[in-house]
Amino acid sequence: MAPREGAGRVILAVDPGGTTGWAVRYDDGRIEYGQDAPLDFCTRAHSMLAAAHDRGEHTEVVCESFSIRADTIKKSFQPDALELIGVLRYLSHWLGADFILSPPANKALFPNDRLKLIGWYAKGMDHARDALRHLAYRSLRRGIIALPQ
Repeated sequence: MAPREGAGRVILAVDPGGTTGWAVRYDDGRIEYGQDAPLDFCTRAHSMLAAAHDRGEHTEVVCESFSIRADTIKKSFQPDALELIGVLRYLSHWLGADFILSPPANKALFPNDRLKLIGWYAKGMDHARDALRHLAYRSLRRGIIALPQ
C-alpha cells in the first residue's frame, strides 16, 4: 500500500547496537523514545512500521550508519548494529518506508544542551538520546523544527 495523499508522516530514528536506542516522531508532534535489546527492538520496529503502513502514513526510518574498518573493529565489534541495519532495511522495503542511513557525525549538531532546548532530552538513556539526535537532525532537514540557539 502506498502512503495516502495527505496522510501523516512518521519518522523512526534508530541508534543500532547491543542496546538499541530509538525515537519516533508522529505527524501530530508526539515524540516517543526508549532503549531495547536488539531482538526486542526488532519486534517493536515491525509493530510500529506495520501500524504506520496500515494507517497509510508515509514513514521514514533513519538509522545511524556503521562501517567496519580497521579502527572500528579494534574499538568495538558490533554485529548487533550491522544485523539491525539489515533488519530495518528489509522491514522498510517490505512495508514501504523510506530507509535513510545517517552518519554518526550528524549527532554533533544536537548536543545535550540543544536536546534540552527542544524538550527531547532523555535523562539516563544514552542510546535513546543518540536516536533523538538523529531524529532532531532529520526533523531539521525536513523543516519540522528549527535549530535552537
